[in-house]
Amino acid sequence: MSIDFKRNSVFNGILCLESEFYGKRRVVLWNPTTNEFRLLPLPEKNPAWKLFADHYQIGYDHIKDDYKMIRCTRYSPKIVPIYHVPSEHLWEMYSLNSNSWKKIDADVPHSYCSIEHAYLNGVCHWLDKTETDVYLVSFDFCKESFITTPIPSYVYDSLDFHLVRRRLMVLNGSIAFMVHDTEASTFHISILGELGVKESWTKLFVVGPLPCLGHFVGAGKKGNILLRKKDSELAWFDLITGMIGVTTERFY
Repeated sequence: MSIDFKRNSVFNGILCLESEFYGKRRVVLWNPTTNEFRLLPLPEKNPAWKLFADHYQIGYDHIKDDYKMIRCTRYSPKIVPIYHVPSEHLWEMYSLNSNSWKKIDADVPHSYCSIEHAYLNGVCHWLDKTETDVYLVSFDFCKESFITTPIPSYVYDSLDFHLVRRRLMVLNGSIAFMVHDTEASTFHISILGELGVKESWTKLFVVGPLPCLGHFVGAGKKGNILLRKKDSELAWFDLITGMIGVTTERFY
C-alpha cells in the first residue's frame, strides 16, 4: 500500500493523506496532534473515464464553522486514439460538517495548477497558467466561489516567464508574488491590491543579485523571507534593511 501526502493540503495542522491498495483509493484527513482522523467518502466517478491527476486544497469557513476541501480532478477517457488524449476537469468540494462532496462551477484556466499556495483571510490562492499567461486563482471557502486575477507582464520586467521560478506568499498581510531569476540571482517581488483586478499588482522591489542564495522557503510575520543557501544552509533576508543572516531567530 502506498501513502501519498498531498503537499498542498495542510491547514491548521490538518493533513490530507491519500492511499491506494489493490487499485482502491482512500483519502483521509488526519490531525497528528490529537491523532484524530476522518476517512472521506469518495466522490462519484464516471466509469468510462480514468483518473489522470488530482489537486487538493483545505480551508476553513468561519461563518459556518466548517472545514472544507476542494478537489480538482483531471480525467481522460479509457479508450482514446493513440495520438489524442483529451481530458476534462472536475471541481468538487468536501464539507466536514456534512461529510459529503458536491460539484462546484469553476471558470478558471486549466493548463497547469501549481501545488504551491497561500492562504489569507479565508481565501486560498494558487498559481495557474496557460501557454501565454499566468494567473492567480483564488477560492473563497465562505462564498464557495472562485476569483481569477491575471498577473501582468510588468511584474516580470524583461524576464521570460517560462524560464523563471514563481512563488506565492503572504507578506505583511498581503498576497505577494515572487519571481526568481536564477541566472541573475535576483528576486522580483510584487503585491496584490485587489482580487480580480489585474492593474492592482504593485512591483515593490528587486532583491539582489544574491549569488549565494538559492531556493525560496517561506515568508515570516516580520517581513523577512527565508531562503536556502547554495550550501543548503538556511538564511533570512530582511526586506526593509537589506540585511542577510544565517540564523532563523529573527525570522519568526
